[in-house]
Amino acid sequence: AHPPGTVATPVRIADAEAAALLAPGDTIDVLAAGTGWGQDGTATASPAQTVADDVRVITTHKRAATSSANAGGGALIVLATTSAQAAELAAAQSGGRLSITIGPRRRP
Repeated sequence: AHPPGTVATPVRIADAEAAALLAPGDTIDVLAAGTGWGQDGTATASPAQTVADDVRVITTHKRAATSSANAGGGALIVLATTSAQAAELAAAQSGGRLSITIGPRRRP
């Protein structure tokens, strides 16, 4: 379950091994780094930006994280976000790779 005023937002992060470190209730920040094109036509990485901060993990899909890692597909996690954060995350997923930072564990 997610807290009142939030929505359950599925997000695919690039690093399945990072997702394996997560547990329900963990607080994370989600970062996005896109790839752009330089003037010479080569791909350039843009600096990562925080897309959603201090969001709570609802669940992770451990089995998918393991099998997707082999295929380079990252891992699916479900986060409790605001509707605005969900929209930002959806836009960020379509334009680049998502990564996470893990905050301190919350005490029950």
